[in-house]
Amino acid sequence: MNTDADITRCRAAVRGLNAVLLLIVMAGMACTAQPLAPPLPAASAKVSSGTSSTAKFPSTLVISVLYFEDRTKAPDLAWMRKGLADMLVAELARIPSVLVVQRQRLEEVVREQTLHLSGRVADESAVRVGRLAGATVLVTGSVTVVGGHLRIDAQILGVEQGVILGTAVAEGPLAEVSSVARSLVAKVVELLPDTGHRQTETATTATTDPKPGFVPAAKANDVGEMLSREGKMFQALEEFERALAADPTHSAARSNYANAVRSLSGPELLKTGPLEEASGGDRLIVARLVERLAGSGLEAETAQARTERAKDGSLTLHVPVRFRLLSSAVDAVVESTRAMDGTILQKAGGKGAPAAAEVALSSRADLNRDFVRGVAVPRRVYLRLLSKDGKTLAVYSSLQDWRLSTWVVPVDDQRVRIESGLVLATEGVFSGLTSEQVAAVEGVKMTVDAVPRERAIVSLDASAAEGQLPTRDRSRQRTATTDYSDAPAIRSLRAMLERSWNPPVAERPWGRGYLPGNEREAVVTAVLEAGRPELREDPHLVHTSGDPDFDLAAVGAAKAALKNWLVESGAGSFGAGATDGQKNRAVKLRVQFKLIKDVPALNLIGPLGPGSRPWPVVRTEEPEPLPVQ
Repeated sequence: MNTDADITRCRAAVRGLNAVLLLIVMAGMACTAQPLAPPLPAASAKVSSGTSSTAKFPSTLVISVLYFEDRTKAPDLAWMRKGLADMLVAELARIPSVLVVQRQRLEEVVREQTLHLSGRVADESAVRVGRLAGATVLVTGSVTVVGGHLRIDAQILGVEQGVILGTAVAEGPLAEVSSVARSLVAKVVELLPDTGHRQTETATTATTDPKPGFVPAAKANDVGEMLSREGKMFQALEEFERALAADPTHSAARSNYANAVRSLSGPELLKTGPLEEASGGDRLIVARLVERLAGSGLEAETAQARTERAKDGSLTLHVPVRFRLLSSAVDAVVESTRAMDGTILQKAGGKGAPAAAEVALSSRADLNRDFVRGVAVPRRVYLRLLSKDGKTLAVYSSLQDWRLSTWVVPVDDQRVRIESGLVLATEGVFSGLTSEQVAAVEGVKMTVDAVPRERAIVSLDASAAEGQLPTRDRSRQRTATTDYSDAPAIRSLRAMLERSWNPPVAERPWGRGYLPGNEREAVVTAVLEAGRPELREDPHLVHTSGDPDFDLAAVGAAKAALKNWLVESGAGSFGAGATDGQKNRAVKLRVQFKLIKDVPALNLIGPLGPGSRPWPVVRTEEPEPLPVQ
C-alpha cells in the first residue's frame, strides 16, 4: 500500500520526465524549423558562408557561373537572374589564377543541348552544361523575397566530384539590393582557394561601399537583351548605352553594345531619341562611330596552320592571317560624315600603296575632337587559339603591326586618317604548346583590346669594357672617357634598336608569368671595337625575362640593329680624334628591352563567335637551333 510520501515521489518523477520530454521536443523543433530572419536595418546585410570539410577544390579552377533562379516572380527583380551572374564573372575575372567561362559560351551550350537551367545546384542539366563548357567548378544560386526581405543563396559545386564545395548566403532589406548582392559576391570569392593572386575587395568593403551604378546598369542591360531578341536593335542599343552610362565597367553591357553597333547601318547609328537629345545625343553618336570603326571594324582571315617541334619537345603553331578593315565599318563612317556635314579628303597611295582618306567627322570642332580622342586610344589585335569547348589555349599578338593605328591614326585633333584598302598579311606564332593542346585546337578568334598603358621601352648604355683601361689613374679616366651613352653614334644605334624591337605579346592562361598586367624585361650585351665597324662579342642574353619568345625577340632585335648600324659605320665615330692607343679600346653595349602592358580579362574563356574560322593543323617539322646564347 502506497504511502503519501511514495505518491509525492512518483508525482515529482513524472514532472521531471515531462520536462525532459519537453526539452527534447523543443530541441527537435529548433533543428527542423528555420524561420526567415526579420528584416535588418537599412544599409546593412547579413552574410554567412561555409565550405565542406571533406570536399576539395580542383587544382585548376575553371569557373562557370550559371544564371540564378528567380523565385521572386517580381518583374522589377527579373534582372537579378543574369545580373548576379554578371557580377560574379566580373569579380572572378580579376583573379589571374582563375579562368572564367563567358556568359556567351554558356548560352551557346544551352542552345546546342536544348536544355533549361533551373539554377538549382542539384539539377543534372546544370552539371551537364558545366562539363560541356569545360568548367571544373559551377556557381549556382537563387533569389527569394519574403515580406520585403531579400535573401540570395549561392552554392559552389565541383563538376567532376558532383559535390557541394561551399555555400554562401546574403540577406538584407529589399531596398538595399545592391549591398546584399555585393556581399554575396565577396563571400563567394572568399570561398575559393587563395593562390596568392587574389585581387578583390573584402566582404566589409563590398557591403558598406557597393558600386552605385550596378543595379540600374543590370536592369537596363536586361531590358536591352530582351529587345534585341525581339529584333528591336536600335531600342536595345539605347538600353545598353544607359547601362554603360550607369556602370562603364559592366562587361555584358559592353559586349552587347558592341554587337548592337555592329548590326546597325550608318544612318541608324545617327538616330537619337528625345532623352538622348536632351543629354548630349551628338556625343552618343560619336561614341557609336568610334566603336564601329575602332572596336569592331577589323576582320581576320586565317589559313592552314603548320607546326614545329622544339628541342624541349614543345610545339609551335604558325597561323597565317590577313587583317583588313571591314568595308561596312568604313562605309558607316563615310555615310555619317556626309550626314554631319564633315569633310572627306581622298589621298592616293604611292608606289602601289592603297588609297587612304582623311576624315573630319563633323562641321563641329568639339565633336571632331571627341572622335579623334576615341580612335586614338591604343588598341591591339589578338589571335586566340580555341578548343572545341571554347577554351582559350593561347593568345598572341605582334607589337609593331598588330595595332589599330596601322589602319586608323589621328592626323591632328580634328582629322583621322583611314587606310581602308590596307591588307596586312602576317603570322600568329604560338609557342610552348603541348601535343595535347595542339590536338585540342579547333579554331581561332580575333579580338581587339584596348591597351592604354602598354609601353615598349629600349634603354642603351655604352661604356669602356672592363679590363680595357690603363691601370694607372683608372678611376679618373673612367669618369672622363668611358661613358659613350650620349655620343651621336650611340643615339643613332638607339633609334635603330627601337625600330627593330618587336616583341611578341603572348598570353598563356594556364601558366604563371603570362598573365595580364605583367612586365617583362630582358638584357642583352655586346662588345665592339671602338674604332672599327666590327664586333668583338656578339649580342647575347645576360638577363632573361622568363619568356623564351620574348628573349629570342630581344636578341634578334639587338643583332638586326647592330648589323645595320655597323654597315653604316656607326662604330667608326668612336675613333675620331682618339689616339692610336685608344682606337682599339673595346666598348661594351648593354641593351635593356622591356614591355609593360595591361590587357584586362584575357584569361576569360570565349566562344568561337564572329570572325572565327576553324582550320586544320597539318605537319610537324624538325626544329632549328635557337639563337639565344
